[in-house]
Amino acid sequence: MRGKLALCMIVSTVFIAGCGDDLASLYEDEGYAGTLEPETDTASVLRGATDIHDTAPERISAAPLVATQPPKTRQRSLRLLCSPSAKAFFCDVLEKPFEQAHPEIDLVLLEDQDRHCIGNVIMKNSSAAIVGVPLSPNENKHGLVVKVLGYHIVVAIVHRDNTITSLFDAPLRKVLDGRINNWGELGWQSLQVQPVYQTPSYRDDPAARLLRMTDKAAQVAVLLPNGNRVVDYVSREPRALGLVTFTQLKSRRGEVRYLEIDTVPPTVANYLRGAYRLGCTFRLVYTRERQRELAEFLRFLSGNEARRLLEPHLMLP
Repeated sequence: MRGKLALCMIVSTVFIAGCGDDLASLYEDEGYAGTLEPETDTASVLRGATDIHDTAPERISAAPLVATQPPKTRQRSLRLLCSPSAKAFFCDVLEKPFEQAHPEIDLVLLEDQDRHCIGNVIMKNSSAAIVGVPLSPNENKHGLVVKVLGYHIVVAIVHRDNTITSLFDAPLRKVLDGRINNWGELGWQSLQVQPVYQTPSYRDDPAARLLRMTDKAAQVAVLLPNGNRVVDYVSREPRALGLVTFTQLKSRRGEVRYLEIDTVPPTVANYLRGAYRLGCTFRLVYTRERQRELAEFLRFLSGNEARRLLEPHLMLP
């Protein structure tokens, strides 16, 4: 039921001790044939942020989940937690098609921060969660099953007349926060850098922050509603530096040029081996005691219809 949303309220902080399989064995149990995502997966590598593994709390936060709207009358229900970006990329896209394919199941979406989503699955307050951060070592102790759903890879793009092909991490970081604002400092013409990026319609989280600029760059940036508009702007403005996702760029590569980072092109293969670090991985997280409704959702996710719906938004395994 599109538009249905529930909010999570934190009323206590609970430390959970336990043991479980490590992440690699969980992937093997799930039968995932793809490559494991790199351990360097970060929310904002080029903005100098600490790695997500380091910022993950040592204590698990969870709280009762209260729906703001009563569910539609159906025989069964599946409660699915999702981060703001996961809701935009996955849940909102799949909710109606899943319910149409399974009219007896009400898919109840509950939005919260990534860590709270994981904590509520550990506490068994929800059947499953879709998040955009890797599990912390403490979260990984609880035997959760993890399935990779897709990759959110971000690309820096420039006008075709711009002769710069690659930037190292430190200079690009300075461009993205405005400490460098002239292309002449980077080896091209003496032109002011015009930052341009999209303003996502969903709330802030690590995946959303990958597509944003900060500080002085944000103050002078052109804000556009979507990636296609960013590509349009950069294709017309030689001074521009834009941020888009890999999927937004792949059908329009001839109109602009992407920048390599540390001489590494932005490809899925390079991201998976940890060489290209501007991105994050979305995962479905659930307990081993999965319910029947979750099993049906997993089958739907592996089908052609779900893949067709998700491919415009994410790179899929």
